[in-house]
Amino acid sequence: MARGQPSDKVAIPDLVSLVLRLPLGVLLISAGVTATQGGPLIAPTSGSAPPGLGWLSDEAIQRLAESLPYAETIVGGLLCLGLLTRAAGGIGALVLFVESLMLGWAGEPFSPRVVYVSICLAVALLGGGLVSADYIIFGGARGGGAKR
Repeated sequence: MARGQPSDKVAIPDLVSLVLRLPLGVLLISAGVTATQGGPLIAPTSGSAPPGLGWLSDEAIQRLAESLPYAETIVGGLLCLGLLTRAAGGIGALVLFVESLMLGWAGEPFSPRVVYVSICLAVALLGGGLVSADYIIFGGARGGGAKR
């Protein structure tokens, strides 16, 4: 193999990405499906916007609360498959951050939501690696990045 050519050996970052994205994907799918069966996250009354989302109208907050579980389910599925991994990780971090704003941070610096947002960001930075649909579909590009 010439210098600078991509290797088909699974490296540590590929395994780390797999270990991070699979459990997180299953967790997001489970949370999303459970939330879609239970109704929206919050049912705001007039003038009761969550802190941090006061600039949105009550109707916009309600629509956002209704759509977040579906976004969680889709992002979880993409992460499990390793499809569009970088985008799914970034969107997942945004979805979880907005959900945290809507539900409140619970006052702890290391609440589970903070950890999940951090894992989503790590997956977005790492990409899918060799064990992902990104690698199979986009052929040789590690994690959806440029070919080496």
